[in-house]
Amino acid sequence: MKSLNLSKPNILNLLVCIFPLTFILGTLFVNIIILLISILGILFYREKLFNIEKNNLLVFLSFFFLLLIVSTYFENIGSD
Repeated sequence: MKSLNLSKPNILNLLVCIFPLTFILGTLFVNIIILLISILGILFYREKLFNIEKNNLLVFLSFFFLLLIVSTYFENIGSD
């Protein structure tokens, strides 16, 4: 029988593979798995995630989502 290798990428892969099954169990389990994937992903890949170099794509995506959040905020303020 093959032994289970629980390295960092394998743990995240296992959680991602379990994710579709959590829809059967309910929203609590979906939220727990999403939280675990997010926290473990940030902990395992902290150096790669927060290493900001001259990457134009990252700047454009950040600007796009910031613009989306601001425009949504002002749209909701105007509808009241």
